[in-house]
Amino acid sequence: MADRAIEEIVYEIMRDMTLFRSVVVTDYLENPQSLTSEQLQILEGTSTFPASMIKKSPRGTVIGQEDNNPRRLYYPFFSSHISLPVKPSEKVWAFETKEGISYWLSRKVSDFGYEDACFTRTSNSNVAQIPTSSPSPSTAFLGSQSTDLTGRQTQSMGLPDDLTQNNLPAGLTYNQIESQAVASKDVVLEPVPVVPSLCNELTLQGSNNAVVTLGTGFDGSRDANHGFVDISTGRGRGGTDLNSVFVTTDSRTNREIASRENLNPREGSVDVSTDASRILVTTQSLPSGTVASSQSPSIVQKSDKIRIIARQDVAITVEGSSGASVVVNSNGDIYLTPSASGKVYLSGPESDQAYLRYDDLREVVNGIEGILNSLIASINLITQATPGATAIATPDIAGAIVDDFTKIENAMISIKSEKILGS
Repeated sequence: MADRAIEEIVYEIMRDMTLFRSVVVTDYLENPQSLTSEQLQILEGTSTFPASMIKKSPRGTVIGQEDNNPRRLYYPFFSSHISLPVKPSEKVWAFETKEGISYWLSRKVSDFGYEDACFTRTSNSNVAQIPTSSPSPSTAFLGSQSTDLTGRQTQSMGLPDDLTQNNLPAGLTYNQIESQAVASKDVVLEPVPVVPSLCNELTLQGSNNAVVTLGTGFDGSRDANHGFVDISTGRGRGGTDLNSVFVTTDSRTNREIASRENLNPREGSVDVSTDASRILVTTQSLPSGTVASSQSPSIVQKSDKIRIIARQDVAITVEGSSGASVVVNSNGDIYLTPSASGKVYLSGPESDQAYLRYDDLREVVNGIEGILNSLIASINLITQATPGATAIATPDIAGAIVDDFTKIENAMISIKSEKILGS
C-alpha cells in the first residue's frame, strides 16, 4: 500500500515536470471581440476566468481543460502569421511559461485507426481499437451517390464512440462540449482523404479537403529540377478506386471516413481527372491529364469553372512574341493583336478562310456599282439614239438593275460589324 502511495507521489512530481500537457478543447475563440454578451456569459459560467480576460485574448485562443483542473485560456503558440485548425472535443499539446501564461501548439495526433484531418477525438492512452470490418467498395467511395452502410457495427474515423468517457475530465462528455461550444457552429464534418507526403515534401492540409504541397516529381520523376507547388481541393471525389476513401454515416448523420482496414493504397493521392480544383506550378514537366503533357516549366489551373477578374485590365502575352497579345480593358474593349508576321486563327490552326476587311470589300462593291451605273447609262443612250430600241431597254430591265443596286447598298450597311474591328 505504501509502495502504491509512493508511486502516485512520484507520478505527480513527474507530471508537474512534464513540459507538454494534454488539454481537451472546450471552445475555440475565432474573434473574442465579436462574442455576444450571452456567449460571454455562457463561457464565464463554465470557467473560472472573467469575461474581460476572454475579450483581450488574441484570435485563435482556445478554452481548454487539463485533467480535472479548472478550464483556462490557452493562447496560440504561433504568431498571427500561422493559424492551425482545432475544434471543440479535440485535444491539443499545451504548456505553461514561468510567467503563468498557457499556450497551445497543435492538435494531438491519434493512432492510425482514428487520425482524421477533419475531426479527431483522441484517447489519453493514444491506443484505440481499429475497426475490424470494412464497407463494400462498390457502395462506399467518397464520390459515390450511395453511402448507406446500414448494418455496419464499427464506428467512423475520428469519432471513437467506443472510447469510454474516462479519457475526459470528470463530469465532462463529448456531447456536452460540442453542444455548448460557440465554435461548434463552424465545424463541418465530411470524409477527408489522408494526403500522402514524402519525406522531402512540405504539406499543409486544412480540415475540409484543401491541400498545399511543396514537393518534387509531380510527374513521378525523382530527378533534380522537378520541384512543384500543388494547390488542390476536393481530392477523392471521383467515386473510383483511384484516390477515394471509404465513407460511412456516423451517429449524427454526418458522412465520415469509415474503417482504415483494407485501406485504399492510393487514398488522397493526386488524380488530375477527378480532383475538384487544382493550381499546379512545376519546374520541369506535367503528367498527362492536366491539360497536355509538357517537358517545360508550367502553370496549370483546372476546375469545372475558372474566373479571372481584374479591376482595370487583363493582358495575356507571350515573351518573345513580338507584341502579340490579348487585352481586355475595363471600358469593355477587347484587343486581339497578332505580331507583324503572326495571324489570328478564330477556329484553330487549321483555319484557312480569311475574314474580309470592310474597306477592301467596300472598294470591290464600289467597282461593281460603277459597272452597273455604266450599264444603265449605256442602255439609256441606246434607247434614246436608236429608233425602235425601246424593245431592248424596257423599263423592267432598268428597274431590275436599280433594285439590285439598292440591295447591294443595303447589304453593305448590314455586313459591317459594330463589335469586331480590324486593320
